[in-house]
Amino acid sequence: MLKFITLITLFLSSSFVFGYPTSGSTSGSNDNGNGNGNGNVGSGNGNVNGNENTGSHNGNSNGVENYGNGNGNVNGNANKGDYNGNNNGIANWGNYNGVGNGNVNKGDFNGNNNGIYNKGNYNGILNGNYNVGSYNGNDNGIYNKGNYNGVLNGNYNQGSYNGNINGIYNVGDRNGIVNGNGNKGSYNGNTNGIKNVGSDNGGYNGNANKGDNNGSGNGNVLAQPIVFIEKRDGSSGNGNGNGNGNVGNNNGNGNGNNNSGNYNGNNNGDGNVGSNNGNQNGNSNEGDYNGNNNGDLNYGNNNGNYNGNENAGSFNGNNNGDLNKGSSNGNYNGNKNTGSYNGNNNGLFNVGNDNGSNNGNKNVGYYNGNNNGNFNHGSNKGKKSGKKSGKKYVH
Repeated sequence: MLKFITLITLFLSSSFVFGYPTSGSTSGSNDNGNGNGNGNVGSGNGNVNGNENTGSHNGNSNGVENYGNGNGNVNGNANKGDYNGNNNGIANWGNYNGVGNGNVNKGDFNGNNNGIYNKGNYNGILNGNYNVGSYNGNDNGIYNKGNYNGVLNGNYNQGSYNGNINGIYNVGDRNGIVNGNGNKGSYNGNTNGIKNVGSDNGGYNGNANKGDNNGSGNGNVLAQPIVFIEKRDGSSGNGNGNGNGNVGNNNGNGNGNNNSGNYNGNNNGDGNVGSNNGNQNGNSNEGDYNGNNNGDLNYGNNNGNYNGNENAGSFNGNNNGDLNKGSSNGNYNGNKNTGSYNGNNNGLFNVGNDNGSNNGNKNVGYYNGNNNGNFNHGSNKGKKSGKKSGKKYVH
């Protein structure tokens, strides 16, 4: 929480919020700063939008039809690109939603449609700022009853399509925050922290990547239809810290989804030079601490995937497929267990391929299928150990 508050403080103290230049070229700029601050019952909505732009269509329709205060301010300022900082802070019953989006961009379509239809406070703020690329930081912090959802997404990117659709349809707090920031690649940190009743889901994913398609689809419930979910409520701490700091592609996606337990699917697919590491871990668990820390720091491909899924017990499918130079290590461990401490620490430190997979699955007991397939230079080591121990568990 301290880290989160520090990040917000840094952004709020930035020059684009409180200090605009008094002079600058605005020649050839059209349709900026229109339709803000209309139809509000509350106070202080729709201020400081669409200023100092050389591009067009920035800072429009912010802070409209709110019952709360301080919504839709400081959007779409100081942009060289087009269509930044529009449609933020609309129809909120809470306060300070849709603030500080779509500022200081050279690209287009950044920081739009944030902080809409919230009953809580501080949703959809500080998204889509300081981007050279396009389509960053859009559609965050929407339809929330809690606070601090969809915050700090899609900032400081050189690539495109980062940090979109995070922190929407939540009842709890701090879902879908700090995703898709500081990327040179594209399609990082999208669709995290969606449709949760609990708090602290789908955060800190898809940041600081040079590759593409990292850290997306984490910490979601994905219930149908699109309404506030009723089943599996009170689930927190799932799908955080995935797909960060990768040079390769397709790392840290689809983790920590559809859980009724806590702390599943975190810190997967980080720091990889290779691709397809740390995906689909820690999903559909009723227990806690499943599918964490898989597929990290690999030079190879396809390591640390499909671990710690569909468990009723706890501490299954953790720390698999890390620190490999080879490929296809540490996959399919610690799944479908009713007991605990199964399928951990497999497929580590390998130069070869196909080590430490298919361990510790479908157990009713404890401590099965751990520490297999590590420190190998060859291939096909430590596979299929500790499988199907005890009565088969049907989830």
